[in-house]
Amino acid sequence: TDDEESNVHDGRCKIDYENESYRGMVFVVHETRGMLVLNHFGAPENTSTKAGGTRIPGGEIEEKEYLDAGKQTQYAKMQLQLAAREGAARHLYETTGIDMRNRLQRLTPAILQMNPPVDAKGVKYLRNEH
Repeated sequence: TDDEESNVHDGRCKIDYENESYRGMVFVVHETRGMLVLNHFGAPENTSTKAGGTRIPGGEIEEKEYLDAGKQTQYAKMQLQLAAREGAARHLYETTGIDMRNRLQRLTPAILQMNPPVDAKGVKYLRNEH
């Protein structure tokens, strides 16, 4: 039946990563030292990042990460979380040397609202929806 076929895991990624752009970010929190924020001293080419600011480690999820996630589950939302986790760990390693790539289970998803509420001053309030 159609219902039975929809429950078959074919190993394919169901996320349209060729037409949509997703990013994985890492909020690194140490229990005594607080949250890791990177100082950004120069604006790299082709970005809108201002020199002298701070940023959270992370960036674009790569195709390999989507394909790896597709092999693990058939559910698109879970595939996106898995791909973002793998991409975030890669970016964390590339920018800081902190290697969580083989300990992905330690990275807990924080799913933020797509359209967070905005107060009268224009400040957006993000909250974890996980």
